[in-house]
Amino acid sequence: MKNIFNDCPICGGKVVISKVKCVKCKTSFENEFSLNKLNGLSDSQTKFVISFLKNDGNIKSMENEYNISYPTVKARLNEIKEILGVNEEKQTRGEILDKLYNGEITVDNAINLIKEAE
Repeated sequence: MKNIFNDCPICGGKVVISKVKCVKCKTSFENEFSLNKLNGLSDSQTKFVISFLKNDGNIKSMENEYNISYPTVKARLNEIKEILGVNEEKQTRGEILDKLYNGEITVDNAINLIKEAE
């Protein structure tokens, strides 16, 4: 079975699904079916999201698994959020410091988050 792609390999235009077929009874349906937002992710982005979920959203675990820095993890997540249309308001310094105080993030994470918020 082929992976679904979002853009036409010839002209780069958006593609739609036009035929769906049941593998068991072979019944097929023709129409114009839309893709969900997750189909907009590349294979590597999808794997990254799955790893993030597997790691319970723990950025430190992602740093270790991918051997990348905190800002790189955040950049990849922000890229994925942009594709999915998930826009999150930036945290205030107070919110970041509260998370630091409560042990939810490290000092390095807090510094990076404050830099991003500025």
